[in-house]
Amino acid sequence: PSYHESAIFIIRSPTFSAAYPWSLVFLANKMDRQTGARTFVNFDREYWLPSRYLEGGRPEIVKPEATWVTVWKSRKLEIALFVLWLAAAGTVYALRDKLVRRSTHKDKRWKDIPKYLLWISSIGFVGFYLLAVPSITQVLTWFHAILFEWRWELFLSDPFVFLFWIFIIVSVFFWGRGMFCGWMCPYGSLSEIVYKVAGKLGLKRYQRHLLPQRWHDRLKWIKYGIFAALLGVSFYSIGLAEKLAEIEPFKTTFLVGVWNRSWPFVTFWTVLLVASAFFSSARSARICVRSALPWRCLPLSAGGASSASRNAAPAQRAPSVAVRRPSTHPAASTSANACCAWTARCCITTIMPARRWRRNASAAPRLENR
Repeated sequence: PSYHESAIFIIRSPTFSAAYPWSLVFLANKMDRQTGARTFVNFDREYWLPSRYLEGGRPEIVKPEATWVTVWKSRKLEIALFVLWLAAAGTVYALRDKLVRRSTHKDKRWKDIPKYLLWISSIGFVGFYLLAVPSITQVLTWFHAILFEWRWELFLSDPFVFLFWIFIIVSVFFWGRGMFCGWMCPYGSLSEIVYKVAGKLGLKRYQRHLLPQRWHDRLKWIKYGIFAALLGVSFYSIGLAEKLAEIEPFKTTFLVGVWNRSWPFVTFWTVLLVASAFFSSARSARICVRSALPWRCLPLSAGGASSASRNAAPAQRAPSVAVRRPSTHPAASTSANACCAWTARCCITTIMPARRWRRNASAAPRLENR
């Protein structure tokens, strides 16, 4: 823009030398004519005098590396191991159907051992060691960066969280959020292990009938309300939104530690841990704020199927009848007789198994009387 004012600034500090690069920071302000409020913005730019104005040319300057570059270089081994863990998790999850087919009702090691290994490594290596726990606070930071100012240094400062989110976004297009929530989430893995251990200790009978499914379907809307509230509060105060985001137990569990928190956080964390003994992560995801992200808006392939049906052994799966409805589109070239024949075949296919089941059920008492 064209400037209408000019001035001469004299720097009298003896430590300043124009032979080296220096930064000019310009503070601009804009006043709103309706409200009279002023908005201030900083514009900074590095400047270095041309070599023709310096005797002997410019001195050699070695600029320090950016902080995020130093972090990435200092943790090369951990980054390599984390990438291998992501690749292994993706491979195992892609082959889960084959692992389920090889499993039986008595021998489930083909599907259980890889899943348990992922859970344990997610808790110990990813959660407690790398502190790579995706959280809703990072999602709020994304929204503010998109709307106001995007800086890659902010996201690259933690290489593990950055790589984790990239993997999550890419995997959602193929498998939905079931892979991360059920297999890779550190806190979700901890909840699943607590749930399995509680079942082995004799609490399995309370895990099935504690809360009806219809109430789970209703309570799932809580997380959407919490996410909308946190997003709205973040535009008022990002610090307040981060405090309210403590409803997620990730910070208390992995980042800070339970032993370093005050009693309200410890009490809340304990309640959630006890609830994990009765509710699996698939049901506890009803209150997970991070799962309220619009993953369903993305094109999913295998992610649409329920994780419970995919993880079940073939002998445990209930038989189902696939019914195809005739097309009602005007362009469909189906005659009335063909529709009647198709309807008759569907009725026979659907009704006959039910009749056989009734016949077998009614025949059982007669066999006992004999």
